[in-house]
Amino acid sequence: MRARFAAVLPVALLALAGCQCDACATGGDSEADAQAAGFVNATCPVGGEAIAVDGGSVDYNGNKVGFCCPGCEGGWNEMSTADKDQFIADAKAGTR
Repeated sequence: MRARFAAVLPVALLALAGCQCDACATGGDSEADAQAAGFVNATCPVGGEAIAVDGGSVDYNGNKVGFCCPGCEGGWNEMSTADKDQFIADAKAGTR
């Protein structure tokens, strides 16, 4: 339990604090730009901001996940598989 909490804490803190990168400060890109770039999501799974086409991305189980800034990839990597899977499901349902 303690180890799981330690792994989730950094991601939770980033989500609460929001991302502080330049791309986020400018509002990221439009949802249409994100879709045109092939991202499954419109908002960053870590910072909760609109994703930026140049914010970095990862391929997760055949889905291209975008971020609001390159610094958010580390937060994604720290997320549990269950949280990643839920994020993808929500993104495909149009809620992310």
